[in-house]
Amino acid sequence: MIDKILSILKCPFCGTAFKNVKILRKNPSKEGIYGIIKCNCDEFPIVEDIFYLKKDDLLSNRKIVENIKKQKKDKAVWNSLAFTSKRHKILIFTIFVLQKYLNIILDYKFVLRLFSIIGPSRSWFKYLSNRESLGDPQHSLDVMEKSTPAKPGVIIDVGYGLGDFQRMLAKNKIYFNRYIGIDKNFFSLLTSQIFHKPKDAILVCCDVNFGLPIKSKEADFVLFLDSYWQMHKKKLLIDEAARVLKQNGKLMIINMYKTNKHNYYYGYGLNTNLLKSFLSTNFKKIKIIINILLSKDRDTYSLVAQKK
Repeated sequence: MIDKILSILKCPFCGTAFKNVKILRKNPSKEGIYGIIKCNCDEFPIVEDIFYLKKDDLLSNRKIVENIKKQKKDKAVWNSLAFTSKRHKILIFTIFVLQKYLNIILDYKFVLRLFSIIGPSRSWFKYLSNRESLGDPQHSLDVMEKSTPAKPGVIIDVGYGLGDFQRMLAKNKIYFNRYIGIDKNFFSLLTSQIFHKPKDAILVCCDVNFGLPIKSKEADFVLFLDSYWQMHKKKLLIDEAARVLKQNGKLMIINMYKTNKHNYYYGYGLNTNLLKSFLSTNFKKIKIIINILLSKDRDTYSLVAQKK
């Protein structure tokens, strides 16, 4: 299983394939896979089935690797949450421990509401707890079905979050060969693992501003669901989407801003003409969809394009 996953992943920093895989023995009823993978530039951990492909000034990947080498799995989870706010970190780790050792499972919606109360990022958790009713995943599904009548095949979900779109596909009995969920926030991926255990997904924690950790021509579909506006290297990511897509594969961007509505730290918008210019080299059949039904804000739009 791990070998099949690694056959499509690559290091986002040096671009080489992963090798020298070491997987720890596990209790499949209580925990996910823990292990270590190595490329030409560094070692990276696998924590609770999540591939942690990040480097930072704190050398968090190396600390987590050392934890795994010492069989300190829970400490590896704790250190993987290094960039999560203290209150969120303590709460999600407590929920993780309660489920793992005492089989106590809290209600998912209750936990999201709890996060929205204790803060920080209250508005974000309030949005997540109501996301399905807001229509974003359903809108994405509608766009996918209209643009891709055949089976989606390999899907790359950039900004996977809590896995709302993958669950929407399952709910509507839309099947795929492989689903790769990418998010830079380990907290979100761990929360998805705790409450949903997405068995059919490959979850990767990385900063895509360094590039997508996927080998070339592996994907049939690349999705940015309410995430592309948050990316800073927008032209790079369009080029990366083109690189990983097969010929005639589809790119879908849901909820993009025409204007610079947000400060640069959180993300920024692009007008449709500039985004089309990014796409012109590698994509065809570019379609802009104004999100009038999703939002009264006409500065918000979605886009579908096909790889040449």
